Amino acid sequence: SNVVVLGGPPGSGKSATIRALCDELHYEIFEVHAGMKRSHKDIKDAVGEIAQSHLLNQSNDGKAGALCVLLFEDVDVIFAEDKEFWTGIFALIATARRPLLLTCNDVSLLPRPLADKKVLLHFD
Repeated sequence: SNVVVLGGPPGSGKSATIRALCDELHYEIFEVHAGMKRSHKDIKDAVGEIAQSHLLNQSNDGKAGALCVLLFEDVDVIFAEDKEFWTGIFALIATARRPLLLTCNDVSLLPRPLADKKVLLHFD
């Protein structure tokens, strides 16, 4: 699977762990957080092309760009304007060539298909 869910209370180290691992492995992070528009269309517009390539910022001179992960913060916080948020996330899971990292405070608020996956890391 290309998705990992990191669950736990605020301040438990979810985001810090992601940033430290990505820094150590020389991965760039493309982040989508709860303060951004996150409807299905917004997700597709923001990360659609990025999700289909392993590299970020590939240059025209043929030099490879940086490896990248897609980070969706606070996926358990969904606002009314985030129409079809989970439809967008599941579309990315099905098609993305990059790792998807999802953070949440309350894993019980996740859709059942995601909660059933064995990709949950719980932070205390």
